[in-house]
Amino acid sequence: MMATAIGVELRRDQALLAVVDAQLGVIDQRRVLQPPTMQAILQGVAVLQQRARQPALALGLTATTAGDPAQDCSLFKVFEPGSCLAMAELHHGAWQGAGDLAMLAVGSDVWGAVVHNGQLRRPDPHAAHLPLDPLGPRCVCKNRGCLKSYVDATALRQLAQLGQMPLRAAPGVLRPAAEHRDWAGRGDRHDTRAAWLNQGLADHLAHGLHLLARAHGVQGTALAWPGMQPHGHLAQSVAVRLQALLPGAPPLRVSAWPDVALAHGAALQALADAA
Repeated sequence: MMATAIGVELRRDQALLAVVDAQLGVIDQRRVLQPPTMQAILQGVAVLQQRARQPALALGLTATTAGDPAQDCSLFKVFEPGSCLAMAELHHGAWQGAGDLAMLAVGSDVWGAVVHNGQLRRPDPHAAHLPLDPLGPRCVCKNRGCLKSYVDATALRQLAQLGQMPLRAAPGVLRPAAEHRDWAGRGDRHDTRAAWLNQGLADHLAHGLHLLARAHGVQGTALAWPGMQPHGHLAQSVAVRLQALLPGAPPLRVSAWPDVALAHGAALQALADAA
């Protein structure tokens, strides 16, 4: 008998739901294309339950935007986005077979997680604010030179503007992922402007991964970026810089951040908690 759970990624103007089997991965999904009230999400869950061969054992939720304090999420186990992405990639994605990893996920924000012996240990709530440069730009946390200040969606947009490289956007909540995919794709198409801007971006990402790995006593590293390919320009630039910072470390593992990954990981974590 399959062990299944339903995971939800709560976004600003929509929600993505996934039915996940512990062995097979995502077996069904549904998108709530409206402001994601808890009523609309539960209606989506009910539809997925009706289509499933058996009831889901658990419900997991993660949010990539600040939640509405009026929403009652008590029916769901709530998890941090970075740990959800790591869970999905460790079980059914690009990081299967990994040993010890320090992981960064870069999208609308920056999240981190730590893996020991192939098992997710914990998210790192401070990953976005790893200190890269005490004289760097002011961060939302009031400190200067945090990783987030250089690589999140807002920083990427500003860097592209300074480099006169307008990014292909998308409406609303889809915008950060579309911009990240456009950035990664330009580098892979040998866009000289993107390649030039990637040099600094790769330095920041490698520095952040190095600090995270050192803080948790691991050598392996992993990076999730929407649309990033393992042999693409940006991934290879980060990998080269990491080898200089972590000589002899295992190769950088890369995830292109599948759209359903966070809902997938929330379901897996809910299953693990229910076991």
